[in-house]
Amino acid sequence: MDKKLARSIPISGEKLRQFRIELGWTQRDLAEKSGYSVRLIRKAEGSGMLDLSTASNLAEALSVYGRQVSIACLSLNESVIAKGVLRLFDDNSGVESHAAFHDLSDSLILNCSGDPKRLDCSGEWLGHDGFQCFVKAFCRVFKCKPHANIVLTSACIAIARIEAIVHSSKPNELTHQSIPVFVTLNWTNHKISRIEVVFDSHMIERSDPLDH
Repeated sequence: MDKKLARSIPISGEKLRQFRIELGWTQRDLAEKSGYSVRLIRKAEGSGMLDLSTASNLAEALSVYGRQVSIACLSLNESVIAKGVLRLFDDNSGVESHAAFHDLSDSLILNCSGDPKRLDCSGEWLGHDGFQCFVKAFCRVFKCKPHANIVLTSACIAIARIEAIVHSSKPNELTHQSIPVFVTLNWTNHKISRIEVVFDSHMIERSDPLDH
């Protein structure tokens, strides 16, 4: 196998273009800031394979104004994308600033198991705003352990298992109770359009709903 090919990864030219446009940059701007030619930027935004070091340099060039863009953020690999989105489940501050937020469809539908009257995070959440509200509510109930286990990935679905520790009803305290949370991500046109979050709510030792 060609050594250069072995170091290449599939990237989403649409994501690269979206990150660039959000910064108000032209292709020439990105070329100058990353040290590459306009021709390469144009080719990269057409998607396909990109050398690993080139992808890394482009991601670094786009990491400005407090936003961190990684190679994973430009990836077309479903497993990598899923892990990036799942990391948002344990960060209730500035979710929209994470590059992985761009992998969510504007018309996202998220369903979380449980009784909404008992658990803040349960119920249906819509769109980007709904996802942000869900993450904040989810973080009031759970503290996720690192490294979600991706059980299954395909061209249109990923299923992951997260081990989560339940927050105590007392502020800023965790119980020793750990339960599995299963998350199913569904893709439509390279965007995550539906998320199902399932856990056994009866395992959560909480008699009163959390304060909003």
